Amino acid sequence: MPLLTLTEFTDIAPQAVQYLSSQKGQRDFSGVTITYAGERWIIHNDANDPGRQAADIAHEIAHALLQHPVTAMFQSDGSRSHNKEHEEEANWLGPTLLVSDEAALFAAYNRLSVGDAAELYGVSRDLMQMRLNVSGARKRVA
Repeated sequence: MPLLTLTEFTDIAPQAVQYLSSQKGQRDFSGVTITYAGERWIIHNDANDPGRQAADIAHEIAHALLQHPVTAMFQSDGSRSHNKEHEEEANWLGPTLLVSDEAALFAAYNRLSVGDAAELYGVSRDLMQMRLNVSGARKRVA
């Protein structure tokens, strides 16, 4: 599955890349899966911090692993098109791909701070905290 960065499209759409790379635009675009020549391709916003990029890519990989179909990004009225159930599934699987229960247990057992654990696994503090909470790692270690 090819992985492309947003900035690879600078020559094709410089204004769009400039906007989506800006602080405001980063909220509008993190990543997307498209099909090209019958194959899934992931495009992600490389203007985001590295931990966020990891989460964005894992989210898109989760869609592929869950065999979610790639659909049109927009509806005929211009509004965003997405399947809420599929998004929720990817929202749970993506972080788990980055920080497994075993990884969360390791962080809890070794009493790593959320920041240190996030740095160890290359994720954001928010994602690390979520995985520590959801896995029950601290309670399980106690």
